[in-house]
Amino acid sequence: MFAASVHQTAAETSSEVTRTLLPELAELRRILADQGDAADEIAEITGRTLSRLHDEIADLRAELAEVHATLRALNPQ
Repeated sequence: MFAASVHQTAAETSSEVTRTLLPELAELRRILADQGDAADEIAEITGRTLSRLHDEIADLRAELAEVHATLRALNPQ
Protein backbone atom coordinates (compact mmCIF):
# COMPACT_ATOMS: atom_id res chain seq x y z
CA MET A 1 0.00 0.00 0.00
CA PHE A 2 2.77 2.43 0.91
CA ALA A 3 5.42 0.93 -1.38
CA ALA A 4 4.76 3.29 -4.29
CA SER A 5 4.78 6.35 -2.04
CA VAL A 6 7.96 5.23 -0.26
CA HIS A 7 9.63 4.42 -3.57
CA GLN A 8 8.69 7.85 -5.02
CA THR A 9 9.89 9.69 -1.90
CA ALA A 10 13.15 7.74 -1.90
CA ALA A 11 13.67 8.45 -5.60
CA GLU A 12 12.99 12.17 -5.14
CA THR A 13 15.32 12.35 -2.14
CA SER A 14 18.00 10.43 -3.99
CA SER A 15 17.68 12.72 -7.01
CA GLU A 16 17.93 15.80 -4.80
CA VAL A 17 21.01 14.48 -3.01
CA THR A 18 22.62 13.55 -6.32
CA ARG A 19 21.80 16.96 -7.82
CA THR A 20 23.28 18.69 -4.79
CA LEU A 21 26.35 16.51 -4.28
CA LEU A 22 27.60 16.00 -7.82
CA PRO A 23 28.62 19.64 -8.36
CA GLU A 24 30.23 19.71 -4.91
CA LEU A 25 32.16 16.52 -5.67
CA ALA A 26 33.26 17.94 -9.01
CA GLU A 27 34.53 21.07 -7.26
CA LEU A 28 36.34 18.98 -4.67
CA ARG A 29 37.90 16.89 -7.43
CA ARG A 30 39.07 20.08 -9.16
CA ILE A 31 40.55 21.47 -5.93
CA LEU A 32 42.41 18.23 -5.21
CA ALA A 33 43.74 18.11 -8.77
CA ASP A 34 44.95 21.72 -8.43
CA GLN A 35 46.67 20.88 -5.15
CA GLY A 36 48.31 17.85 -6.73
CA ASP A 37 49.56 19.99 -9.61
CA ALA A 38 50.88 22.58 -7.16
CA ALA A 39 52.64 19.89 -5.13
CA ASP A 40 54.27 18.54 -8.30
CA GLU A 41 55.40 22.03 -9.25
CA ILE A 42 56.86 22.64 -5.79
CA ALA A 43 58.70 19.31 -5.91
CA GLU A 44 60.15 20.20 -9.31
CA ILE A 45 61.26 23.66 -8.16
CA THR A 46 62.75 22.23 -4.96
CA GLY A 47 64.64 19.64 -6.97
CA ARG A 48 66.09 22.25 -9.30
CA THR A 49 67.03 24.47 -6.34
CA LEU A 50 68.75 21.60 -4.54
CA SER A 51 70.62 20.68 -7.71
CA ARG A 52 71.87 24.26 -8.12
CA LEU A 53 72.81 24.38 -4.44
CA HIS A 54 74.75 21.13 -4.82
CA ASP A 55 76.63 22.58 -7.80
CA GLU A 56 77.40 25.78 -5.90
CA ILE A 57 78.72 23.82 -2.92
CA ALA A 58 80.90 21.73 -5.24
CA ASP A 59 82.29 24.95 -6.76
CA LEU A 60 82.97 26.37 -3.30
CA ARG A 61 84.78 23.20 -2.26
CA ALA A 62 86.95 23.39 -5.37
CA GLU A 63 87.76 27.04 -4.72
CA LEU A 64 88.51 26.29 -1.08
CA ALA A 65 90.89 23.50 -2.13
CA GLU A 66 92.65 25.98 -4.44
CA VAL A 67 92.96 28.54 -1.62
CA HIS A 68 94.28 25.84 0.67
CA ALA A 69 96.86 24.77 -1.92
CA THR A 70 97.89 28.38 -2.52
CA LEU A 71 98.32 28.98 1.21
CA ARG A 72 100.42 25.83 1.56
CA ALA A 73 102.61 26.96 -1.33
CA LEU A 74 103.13 30.34 0.33
CA ASN A 75 103.96 28.83 3.71
CA PRO A 76 105.48 25.37 3.19
CA GLN A 77 105.86 24.52 6.89
